[in-house]
Amino acid sequence: MTTSFMPYIEAAFSEPLARYGFTVVKKDAVGEPYYYDLVRYENRGRAVQISYEYTRDAYCDVTIEGYGDFQPVTSLIVFARGPAGLEPGWGAWTRDGEEFAADAQRCCDLLLRYCDDFLRGDMPAFRRRYRELFLVQAVRNARYNAAVSHQWDDYDKYQEWLTDYLTDEDREQAKFDAEIRRKFGSNPKRR
Repeated sequence: MTTSFMPYIEAAFSEPLARYGFTVVKKDAVGEPYYYDLVRYENRGRAVQISYEYTRDAYCDVTIEGYGDFQPVTSLIVFARGPAGLEPGWGAWTRDGEEFAADAQRCCDLLLRYCDDFLRGDMPAFRRRYRELFLVQAVRNARYNAAVSHQWDDYDKYQEWLTDYLTDEDREQAKFDAEIRRKFGSNPKRR
């Protein structure tokens, strides 16, 4: 690959984000061997960042920032999927400009659909809309921390709280966690 994907990012996002008052504040591109492009848009403390990074499994990555001091979720795909993980994930890796352009447009459409309150600057409405998602994500994070610290009693409590929100990814993670628990046992002695 010798061309940058930055023009595809700008073609999909610049005009729609400009309608909300966002302007480009940063552009970054790296060629071989890393293939990385990034465009960052900002408006009054809010930011939307779009990147292409061939080394990752998400080839059009969109994050948002600036909706509060505590931001448990920044990835657009998490907002689109919701607490129960209902929307499909990203596509496969590509070095093809047309494939990337189509995915960038899809990501922009998701951003406009799921983050309109954020783009308009209505943070109370945005936080209300995603309150449940933020709480579920905070419990997922607490469950992860309990697993890595082998605090299995806490882990079991968080896993139970997530029962109605378990995704296929959660189930796969639970299998992995069960294997770690089996190998290393419960709550290691603290020093």
